[in-house]
Amino acid sequence: MATPKGTDQAVGSPSTPLSGRAAARRTTPKPAVLQPSTARTRRSGRAAAPSTAARGVLLPALSVLIVVPSRSVRPPVGRIGSDPPTRPVSASITSEVMTAPTRAWPRLPGMDTHAPPPAGALLKEWRRRRRISQLDLALAAGTSARHLSYVETGRSQPSRAVLLRLAEALEIPLRERNTLLVAAGYAPAYRESALDDAYLASVRSALEAMLAAHEPYPAVVVDRLWNVLRTNRAMGVLMEGVAPHLLEPRPNVFRLALHPEGLAARLANLAEVRGLFLERLLRQANATGDPDLRALYEEVLAYPDPPGAAARPAAESAPGESPIQVPLRVRTPAGELAMFSTMATFGAPADVTLSELAIELFYPLDGFTADALGALAAGRAAAGA
Repeated sequence: MATPKGTDQAVGSPSTPLSGRAAARRTTPKPAVLQPSTARTRRSGRAAAPSTAARGVLLPALSVLIVVPSRSVRPPVGRIGSDPPTRPVSASITSEVMTAPTRAWPRLPGMDTHAPPPAGALLKEWRRRRRISQLDLALAAGTSARHLSYVETGRSQPSRAVLLRLAEALEIPLRERNTLLVAAGYAPAYRESALDDAYLASVRSALEAMLAAHEPYPAVVVDRLWNVLRTNRAMGVLMEGVAPHLLEPRPNVFRLALHPEGLAARLANLAEVRGLFLERLLRQANATGDPDLRALYEEVLAYPDPPGAAARPAAESAPGESPIQVPLRVRTPAGELAMFSTMATFGAPADVTLSELAIELFYPLDGFTADALGALAAGRAAAGA
């Protein structure tokens, strides 16, 4: 039958027979979602309205394409079952950095986790003792004042080289420099040897030569706590009559000089010598921060006057009478001896023990004292022969 003109014939209608190839194409229908968009009416020229089934497939696809976040947000990472974070997910990275908690330095049990590390605290204390500003110290040590401030507050970890330069600028003793390095986590830089060690054999030879060459005048070698390590034979004039308990286990210069049972009982100017010795010891304790020196100062400060000292007239030097402000005036069977002393130390020591050694050399203040000390030395030599 002929198809009327002006009308469409549906493909594959019952009135039209299908070939084998067309039948195969007909058995595999195209997706329904594409049919409404391609099927058009010749009368209106517009797309036909999709069916209910096609509408159900198309709308979810459109919604997936349209509803896309403006940027991907990474979900917070946490433990399963933990409470969600209170920070909004839209917070910027800058805010995370600005509000990040301050790092707590690792500390030993029982120590404050927010306190500065020991190295910074030690540096600040040494700078306070030397009465130097951060800027002046930084310039002397070749670093910046900002870095030094960060080191003192614990915000920066100093290098070993920087610590050694700071210690050199602050004139910190070698023993305390090792303490500073250990506090910062570094190995000590200076060796500490015993005076009898073979490593210090040349030092011992020099000390013995100095002590022997200084006779007939007294000389003594002391450590940082003023403990007596070596003496020459002429020191007997100052240690004569001292109580035995002051000589054990090791004599100490300040105990020997100011204890009521020591040299203090024979000093003609005890008040002057006592004031000078206490001032010297306090100044050294403050400069080094050594707790042992501080304890020695407190001990010596509490010593009472020897019996009968208040009844004896104090022998004081008149202004201009002597070039030495406070000489040592000692009553002996040979008469009153007047002496002064000088201190000698080793230059550029690399050992802690060597840096703490000092030699105190006594000299006569007048001719009478020189003659009396010479006579005592001749008597000892005759007795020894």
